[in-house]
Amino acid sequence: MKPSNYELLVVSPFQPIALLRDTFKHVTCVKSAKEALVRLQTQQQQHQDPTTTTTDRSRRLLLIDMENEQGNIISLKLLIYHLRQGTVGNFVPLVCCANDSSDYMLACIHHGAADYLLKPLSLNVIQTMFLAAHRYSPPQRLLPSPTSSTASLKSDLPQAIQSECHHYHQLKQIFNQHDGIYQAVINMYANPNRPKKEFDLASLSTDRKTALERRLGEWGFNPFDLSDLDLVYCVSWIFDQAFHLPDLAPFRLSSGDLCHGYHATNPYHNFYHAVDVLQSMYYLVSRMGFLHPHPPAPTTTSRLHNRITSIDILALFLICIGHDLGHPGVTNAFMINASTSLSLLFNDISVLESYHAMLLYRLIKTYWSDALGAPLGALFRKRVVNGVIATDMALHQDYMTKLKAFGRTSIDDKDGKPYDEEEERLLIYAALIKCADISNIARPFEVAKVWANRLVEELQCQGQLEAELGLPSCLNGFGLPLDSKGQIPLAAFQHQFITKVGIGFFDVVGDIVPDLKNWAHMARQNASLWQQQQ
Repeated sequence: MKPSNYELLVVSPFQPIALLRDTFKHVTCVKSAKEALVRLQTQQQQHQDPTTTTTDRSRRLLLIDMENEQGNIISLKLLIYHLRQGTVGNFVPLVCCANDSSDYMLACIHHGAADYLLKPLSLNVIQTMFLAAHRYSPPQRLLPSPTSSTASLKSDLPQAIQSECHHYHQLKQIFNQHDGIYQAVINMYANPNRPKKEFDLASLSTDRKTALERRLGEWGFNPFDLSDLDLVYCVSWIFDQAFHLPDLAPFRLSSGDLCHGYHATNPYHNFYHAVDVLQSMYYLVSRMGFLHPHPPAPTTTSRLHNRITSIDILALFLICIGHDLGHPGVTNAFMINASTSLSLLFNDISVLESYHAMLLYRLIKTYWSDALGAPLGALFRKRVVNGVIATDMALHQDYMTKLKAFGRTSIDDKDGKPYDEEEERLLIYAALIKCADISNIARPFEVAKVWANRLVEELQCQGQLEAELGLPSCLNGFGLPLDSKGQIPLAAFQHQFITKVGIGFFDVVGDIVPDLKNWAHMARQNASLWQQQQ
């Protein structure tokens, strides 16, 4: 097999260099990923020949060479999505860029690129591009159902036993099929085969560990100058505080697995966000007196003092660190409008949150199926799943209504309270998790501003992808006029969210947990600063 046997489709606003045309059998250039999709889908429809081998269909290389790094990632995500859906036939995706950052190169590989080529392209590199086709494994689709291996045994059994045996193996086949679907969903969105970093926490000096521990006790916590190793240590240290509580001795956790569950290329919904939400929960429960604050700080009394147990602290921490596992960097509205497999699987209801809960509980089962036991395990799962689902902002108003009613009722009033004990606990979980999830709006303004910029950047990327796909734009969903560049006005966007959502929620939950009144106060201060910048 030689390079001249391969077809090359170049996705780029630039004309392909002459060396590419001299090397490959046929070179076509399109200016956008959307044009590439149209061409690939047309070819797929015109050449659906059952005699064509997989090898023949894999002799197409697709080279993405957009004007900027983000354009490469957006184009790659779009094309890989359709490759997994099976709507464009097979091709081997490559990314070409002048960015020599190892993190960016790995990000492209994580998102599905077979290889990363550093510009300017030399003849030696071009002549070896075709080798990527031999190394590349296309993304997995739904796994085929396993076949029964019992046919040879059945003929020797009585008819009644044969019928029972058939039913048993039919059920077994169905459950195996479900496992295949489950694994295919994970492969499609979480990319579990991407390279994983090793985190040697022992390599951190004592001084560094002490400095990180002190930062975890500060409300001005800012994760953006921390390395992945620092972040993993922060997670490990917070969970260790919980593992010292009564009844939690059997529990341990590998923080590295949680880090690998997030897409580093997401500007907002990444491991930084997960650690930030976890730290805000640690800060809150420490101030409530459930853990010893570090450094020591005064604690406040809350109505939950006799309601929260050790296992609740563990569950709350897990929900915080895992509530966005596998997040693809787009909203539920995008998932639904694009008719993604996840939106179909979860019937357009809390699509991403249901997916995050599925991934998180897969980790919990991996580590703690024995430690939890059957009765507690079922209850623990219910609480964790409910807590993750509560982060869906589409449910926000429902929770506001429930919490207002809950706030007017004494938590110990057995006669008048509208919730039984478990419903009450689920509501408490939801209230605390939702506050932690949006806590960055109440951080010191310089920290809050970084988070706001990252969120808008992620939404802008989604807007570009929606334009490529011809979908309704998320940028028009906030009731704010876009600026001259077609972007969300940052200050107005933040002021609107803080005043219409954040402050009111902190105030309502503050009737149960007084420390959240301070969060509401800090959010008001930030809203004033955002208003001054409009």
